[in-house]
Amino acid sequence: MAKKLIITADDYGLSKATNSAVLNAVQKGLVTSVHVLPNMVSEEDLKKLFSTIQENELNCGIGVHFNHSDGPSILQRDNTLTSSDNGKYCFNSIYEMRHTRINSYDVALELRAQFEKIADIIGTENIDAFSSHYNIHYLDRNHLKIMKSFAIPYQIPMRTTSLWRHEKKRKGYKKYPGETPMPIACNGLRLFTKLKSESTQDLMFTLAKRKQMRAIKEKMRRKGIKLPSVTTGHWFGQPSAYALNWLILQMERIHKRNLSVEVFTHLTDKTESLQTTYSSEERLKEYNVLTSEEVQKTFTKMSKTGNIELSSYRSALIH
Repeated sequence: MAKKLIITADDYGLSKATNSAVLNAVQKGLVTSVHVLPNMVSEEDLKKLFSTIQENELNCGIGVHFNHSDGPSILQRDNTLTSSDNGKYCFNSIYEMRHTRINSYDVALELRAQFEKIADIIGTENIDAFSSHYNIHYLDRNHLKIMKSFAIPYQIPMRTTSLWRHEKKRKGYKKYPGETPMPIACNGLRLFTKLKSESTQDLMFTLAKRKQMRAIKEKMRRKGIKLPSVTTGHWFGQPSAYALNWLILQMERIHKRNLSVEVFTHLTDKTESLQTTYSSEERLKEYNVLTSEEVQKTFTKMSKTGNIELSSYRSALIH
């Protein structure tokens, strides 16, 4: 059986430039799972994405990218997740988040509303996977518990844990057989140092440890939740075709049945002002690499060998 490579585009719905870039990558067969921000995507844009995939019979799924740290709340209520901005309730940013003050009931209501919005438009059976903005479901136990309560009864796969790297000395992409593909740069951990709440900082640094991530992963599998073998992403200013070639080489070297690897990306086709931690300049770099002739040739060559296939979550983990 061929190994599966899932190329995910996160944050569909964030902006027009993001949506345009994602649609273009999907139509070129470079993205196999689009994870949508439920509180920010319009019904029109979601239907456009869905129809593009269905009408062209593209190998791509649509996932729910749960979010309570950017943009407006679907429920538009004053609660522990939101602040009022000229009469509109928007989520407190991840920098402002006070983990110990968040009410789990507020999270449950908001996430259910987000899930139902996407399910009502494309159908529960067409939801490819669950993930979350900033991967916060692995940093907040309440968030993870709520997402699992949707995933289990509807048999929806979820993004697995990212194995963060603390070692600053490990730079570039060394060819270590058996190592986790494409180690994440230490830049990701720098985000945590900017958080105002010390309790939230402590929580994130604790859960970002390899041992904690593996423990969560195993618990989820015991519950019957389908997960990719490995999830990696966030190029942090260093996207390159070489990185993807390195990853594919590692996949070929790893001797494991049913190996599935997800690379999550953040795309845009122009620079713009975004209220997120990941700038449009960094997203544009990812887009230019992913849509480059070199990467397209890499995927074409990969598909001809038959050892690794581009795949959506569902086709990799369920079908």
